[in-house]
Amino acid sequence: MRISCFKFYMVLVAFVMISGFTVTAEAFLINRGTDSLGRRLIYDDALNLTWYDHTEIAPGNVFDTMAWADSLVVDFGGTLFDDWRLPTGGNLFEQQDFLGITEFEHLYDNDNSLNADGGGSINNPDNFQNLFGVIYWSSSVGSFPDTHNTFDFFNGGTPLDSDTSTDPWGLAVRQGDVAATSVPEPTTIALLGIGLVGLAGVEVRRRRKKRAT
Repeated sequence: MRISCFKFYMVLVAFVMISGFTVTAEAFLINRGTDSLGRRLIYDDALNLTWYDHTEIAPGNVFDTMAWADSLVVDFGGTLFDDWRLPTGGNLFEQQDFLGITEFEHLYDNDNSLNADGGGSINNPDNFQNLFGVIYWSSSVGSFPDTHNTFDFFNGGTPLDSDTSTDPWGLAVRQGDVAATSVPEPTTIALLGIGLVGLAGVEVRRRRKKRAT
């Protein structure tokens, strides 16, 4: 049974709508803009999480740093996000095996601009502006008693076990994307409009032909 032009256009419009709303092309790290304090929020589309581009300088021991991340409230476009935490890391015995698995190592390995220089800074102007070549606390427990995992951006992206009473720095992350619901691309809207116009034209011609006969 032959499919009518009307039904064909209906299928075409449905295809355009589905493909336009579901297919996206995103880079690994996406700057979503700044919060009310002017700090960047950077979305990782591979792990579906958002990095907060702010380094808390030596907030204290690991428990103080966890408390800082847990209490963090970020105002992004009038929406408050309060579900921040420390990134995951790997303990000392895993450092040869966990490459690309933890959030810290994934960030370091997949963003080739994270190269620390001798002054303790990181050459990454396109993404982070407040990430440094220092040691950061992670959320992972260390390999030995009274230790916690840290991540060293300065020393080649190395996981370490640090005494819980020491004072590495803090970096926060949250699961999900802080960006608002995406708006269809202009090309998608244009294609949808063309399809609807064509659909209307076919229907008008069909009705005229029906009246003529």
